[in-house]
Amino acid sequence: AMCPYELEIIGFKRWSEFKTKFPHGKVPVLYNFDEEGHDLAQETAITQFLARKLGLAGKTDEQEAFLNMLYQQLWCTFRNNGVTHDGE
Repeated sequence: AMCPYELEIIGFKRWSEFKTKFPHGKVPVLYNFDEEGHDLAQETAITQFLARKLGLAGKTDEQEAFLNMLYQQLWCTFRNNGVTHDGE
């Protein structure tokens, strides 16, 4: 989507310095997502926000729901090292 971004890697040693600054003390974080100084945390929330903002979330509510389903399935599979909730 040709969306410029900056990647900041915090690392374990600096984590305590940043943890209290992030929503719910979690990463990843999309800084200033609303251009009013607020940060957005949690992978799914960030992915859905960016997909909608960049026109990649589908053209209808039904397409968006289908894409969200695919994303969630992939995310759960990757998070579980390729093992689905069905144990496959």
